[in-house]
Amino acid sequence: LHGSEASLGISSLSTLTFLNNTALVLQAGNGEHQEEAMVCLRRALQGFKAILGPCHRSSLICTNNYGALMEDSGKKHEAEDLYRSAFRGAESSLGLLHPETLRYLDDLSRILRAGGKEDEAEAPLRKALRISEDRFGSGHATTLVVLHKLAALLACSDERSAEAQVMYASALSDSKANLGPRHPMTLSLSEDLAMLQHAQGNNQEAQHLLQAVLAVYEEEGGEDEFTTQGNTLTTLGNLARVMEAVGEYQQAEAASRRVVVGYSDWLGPGHADTLTARHNLASLLQTMGRQDEAEKGFREALSGRERTLGLNHSSTLTSANNLAMLLKKMGRPDEAEPIMWRVQLGREATLGPSHASTLMSLNNLAMLLDSMGKQDQAEPLLRRALATSETTAGPQNQSTLTFLGNLGMLLQGLGRQSEAEPMLRRALEVSKTTLGPSHPSSLTFCNNLAMLLQAMGRLQDAEVLIREAVDGRYKTLGQQHPSTLTSVNNLAALLEEMGREDEAEPMYRETYDTSKVALGATHPCTLTAINNLAMLLQKREDRREEAEKLLKLAVDGYGRTLGPTHPDTLTAVRNLKELLEAIGKTEEANELANLLEDSAALQPPSCAMM
Repeated sequence: LHGSEASLGISSLSTLTFLNNTALVLQAGNGEHQEEAMVCLRRALQGFKAILGPCHRSSLICTNNYGALMEDSGKKHEAEDLYRSAFRGAESSLGLLHPETLRYLDDLSRILRAGGKEDEAEAPLRKALRISEDRFGSGHATTLVVLHKLAALLACSDERSAEAQVMYASALSDSKANLGPRHPMTLSLSEDLAMLQHAQGNNQEAQHLLQAVLAVYEEEGGEDEFTTQGNTLTTLGNLARVMEAVGEYQQAEAASRRVVVGYSDWLGPGHADTLTARHNLASLLQTMGRQDEAEKGFREALSGRERTLGLNHSSTLTSANNLAMLLKKMGRPDEAEPIMWRVQLGREATLGPSHASTLMSLNNLAMLLDSMGKQDQAEPLLRRALATSETTAGPQNQSTLTFLGNLGMLLQGLGRQSEAEPMLRRALEVSKTTLGPSHPSSLTFCNNLAMLLQAMGRLQDAEVLIREAVDGRYKTLGQQHPSTLTSVNNLAALLEEMGREDEAEPMYRETYDTSKVALGATHPCTLTAINNLAMLLQKREDRREEAEKLLKLAVDGYGRTLGPTHPDTLTAVRNLKELLEAIGKTEEANELANLLEDSAALQPPSCAMM
């Protein structure tokens, strides 16, 4: 850049190109050089427009790059204007179907979706599809590109995911027929359709599609090793997510670790893609109940993202959010709260108060405060998230329904059951209508409404719903998934309360045996099943010896995974103490009583609200 300025002048095309490229390098840093990058891009853009005109290819590239920098800096409105300018300029000079025009439309669509302007993003894609079909036919590569982009846009909307699925399937069929089953377009469509299936809870179909795509990538060497390596790792990471969803945890872990090693060796340990892989592995370990390993992974990802991307980058805040949620589960809410406030304030500052991610962090903060007994702070935050989401995303949006269901559960915890029930019913009914009765979200609302009805003493109504949740989760998530095990455990607890202990016991044992094999002996769901089975057995004098052994396993497991002062650990200690007192083992009971002296009101272990 300096050489070009000295020899060719500050307004030469070579100097302007170096300015643009220097800005891209500065932008790729950790956020420290954003202002310098903006100065370079501003100078380059002004120069290109003055010399070549605003619609020249170089001016359009620079305009779009400037938009990307503004977006990374949290200046969404400025980014939207620049993306729109690049797209319209390319449309007028290159045509709507030109690859660069469609690339600019991708960027514009992304930021329009985030701002709730899906219609504006959809209209030019519909127009491009009509033109391409008329000009080239439905199976032409250009038509398939546009159809793919339109399906991807619709897939972002819960209400239009079924329409997106039809488009993906149609495009995939045409791509196989016209381009071949191993063509990059065919593979890309297969992968996107698989991830849409995954989002809809159709994980078996998703797994089959991803395994087929991965097999092709792993067979290929090809001249473009960079692209092949990236595609392989992306697909392997997606396959790991689907494996996790169907309860194949060991296979998911092996795949996730391959992704981490692959990105680290290829791009370096500090690259953004490597850090994303580490973050995803930590999420899997959390699901598997290996919370200490998960905490280490989240902290490594957070530290790396802070260095590489900056403190308020969206990925950095995601790592902070997930770390806070893990600390909450580990019984360390005092550590989680300042992290969650940081996430909320960071997202509000960079994304705006109405952005979907901002509202989700507001929801998470409210649920954390609720768990800390700060319901007076939690309720208004949750109502704010719900009201804003209803206005910006609509009453049928999945996030809106999540906030509605969580508000219902918060009110249930406050004893305001008459307010909670219509909220949970509405969440369930709308979710069934928009997403289908077998969607994971619908089954969660079904489970949670059943828990409310049980608390209200309407046990028969609760049984119908909880059996629906059990059956649905068996079919969509598999027997080994934590949510399935939770629903079986909840059904057993309900049957026990109804006096049907002979039906409850085999369900508790099924949950315990399955969870121990699939998730490990110290996973929270395993420990909950142990505790609940023991509490059932201790009701009968001839089964108390087995109950004692099980409760000692629960106390040991909770202590090792959650720590000696976690509420779940203390509850298990209390249960064991009371059993030992009942069977005359006073000395052991007194030792446990000493552990409980400084504890506050204890809460029972819960794996119920999933």
